Amino acid sequence: MSENCLECSKAFRSNSRGIQCDICHSWFHLKCTLLSLKEYKYFSTTEDLWICLHCRRDIFPFHSLVNHELINLLSFNSNTECLCSNKIMTSRLEFLPSLELSASINNNPNLQSFDIDLQLPSTTNFRYYSSHEFHSNNDIQSSLSDKTFSALHFNIRSVARNFEQFLILLNDMNHNFSVIGLTETKIKLGMDPYMNTSLPGYNFISQPTLSNAGGVGFFIKDNYSYAIRDDLSITKPEFESLWVEFDIPHQHNIVCGVFYRHPESKLDIPKDFLLKAAQKISLEGKFCFLMGDFNIDLLKHNSHSETEDFLNSLGSYAFHPQILKPTRITDHSTTLIDNIFFNSLEHHVISGNIISGITDHLPNFLIVNKLSNLLKRFKLFKRDYSKLNNRALVAELQNTDWSEVLKEDHEQSVTLIFQNFYDHISKLINNHVPIRSFTRKEIKSLSKPWVTQGIKKSIREKKSSTKNS
Repeated sequence: MSENCLECSKAFRSNSRGIQCDICHSWFHLKCTLLSLKEYKYFSTTEDLWICLHCRRDIFPFHSLVNHELINLLSFNSNTECLCSNKIMTSRLEFLPSLELSASINNNPNLQSFDIDLQLPSTTNFRYYSSHEFHSNNDIQSSLSDKTFSALHFNIRSVARNFEQFLILLNDMNHNFSVIGLTETKIKLGMDPYMNTSLPGYNFISQPTLSNAGGVGFFIKDNYSYAIRDDLSITKPEFESLWVEFDIPHQHNIVCGVFYRHPESKLDIPKDFLLKAAQKISLEGKFCFLMGDFNIDLLKHNSHSETEDFLNSLGSYAFHPQILKPTRITDHSTTLIDNIFFNSLEHHVISGNIISGITDHLPNFLIVNKLSNLLKRFKLFKRDYSKLNNRALVAELQNTDWSEVLKEDHEQSVTLIFQNFYDHISKLINNHVPIRSFTRKEIKSLSKPWVTQGIKKSIREKKSSTKNS
């Protein structure tokens, strides 16, 4: 710790307590922050991010506002006023950490065009939006059609208290989502579930909670035919779960689930339930949106074994998280605990978080451009190394007349010379390592990259022994 404190500019003594900002990486004396000793010890022993006041002012220009001030800033009637020409600087939120699902690639970047990791959810189609940026975004508007299926999830922290402000937000977003999932409705068992839940054009269904917290519900557009999945909808002390199945003409049915896990509960019971649900839906061959507040920070999947296991277990059934940046942002931490999982890698999707001060959770959305059966001609590609002869490739490289490939000409620019070099290398690689399409079986197995050949062998042996017994 050789640098001085950014706040007071004084040096650190050998016995000084200091903390480093995870955004700007500057150091601060403990006494120069607003942290208590207990909070300091917490951030010193966990992977949670600590963000200094300077960075919070830059990234969250609204961080010092109280709730009603933030609501007045971000939520107003778009029929009478619009801030699209004066967009809130949501791009600053892009400094926050992201959930990286794709594997690290160490090969030449010019050979990545056909890598399957490009199909995994990425920040390419994810960002933060104000409600006005959402309804004016060209990519979103161009993706909307009568075949679009869209979902919105929001931890509302009590329908009775926050429903009116939520209606204002929906009005500002100016989009009729196919389904809206709410968590922490705080609708208890025995309470009137239709109290203060009137949303024109939608039907409301609820899965109540046994306690003073939790509870989930769905708003479903009234032009959809649907049925509640009683086999998956349940209230337990650890979680609430509500599932519906949409009857879509000329397509497979679509299943949607909304889930809330109580933060004090152990993860094993909710995880086991979700895995059984994911397995069942996968066997049925249906597309599924699973949304909710899972109260597990996916940003810690590399450092927390239970989080990694949760993410990998759902991924084994091709359920991948589409929300990739923090959904709960406070003065002390940024966590990714709300999400929408979708069990397809082969659809074009747009996802994001909506900036809102209604609660300390941000609403999340997922838009699938055309949720139909995948075309049989849909293909992914990879290089076929099965017949690669390393010696032959090296020999051909050694026998290349590079003076001819890289010859200089007054009319040739450096860019053109490099292009000649690249074309020659690409031709050699294509001859020795040709590109072929993935089989459907290979595409399916790519959602389970941790299933090694040894594990597959063990699975076959287990099935064989079960069959013979």
